[in-house]
Amino acid sequence: MLMRRLRARVGNPDRPPICIGTSATMASDDILGDRNQIVADVASRLFGTAIARDAIITETLRRATDPNRSADRGLRDLGPVVDRAASGTAYAGKSNADIAQDALAIWVETRLGLKSLDSKPERASPLSIDDAARRLADEARRPLDRCVEALKHALLAFSLSEKDRGVAGGLPDPLFAFKLHQFISGAGRLYTTLDPSGS
Repeated sequence: MLMRRLRARVGNPDRPPICIGTSATMASDDILGDRNQIVADVASRLFGTAIARDAIITETLRRATDPNRSADRGLRDLGPVVDRAASGTAYAGKSNADIAQDALAIWVETRLGLKSLDSKPERASPLSIDDAARRLADEARRPLDRCVEALKHALLAFSLSEKDRGVAGGLPDPLFAFKLHQFISGAGRLYTTLDPSGS
């Protein structure tokens, strides 16, 4: 309603306001059909004007690791790299270019970060550390607890800039731009009174 009131106030039939909306969550991967059309339909209802499907701009993702290697094609050195990463020091002093060739970094990007590698890359659905570690344990043929540690250390290292990893004259950007979410359960019900304690 606010958008419609604004359009009525400042609108000119010859030069109507241009509506621009931004959202990362307008359409999810679970929606069947044409996502751009779905977003255009929602935007048309929201702005009270016709928004065409071709007015929708989506993100374009680019691989950060070696595009010639992926978990789908097999990473023969994945097991030994997981063993080193579990120690917590495997990526100290490593440049982004070095890590881009690392089997675990390639596995993280192609299993956890992206899907549809053969066509236009899309973001993969999020996984918990435990679920990701189970997948890694299966593919690397390593114990689950070692894979959990390797993932924790690797994800932290991949999120740091080269400078923070100890690379002399390093770049200020990390290799990956990913998000980690921590969910903490609420306290449930909490009660208090206005009376002093003990009364």
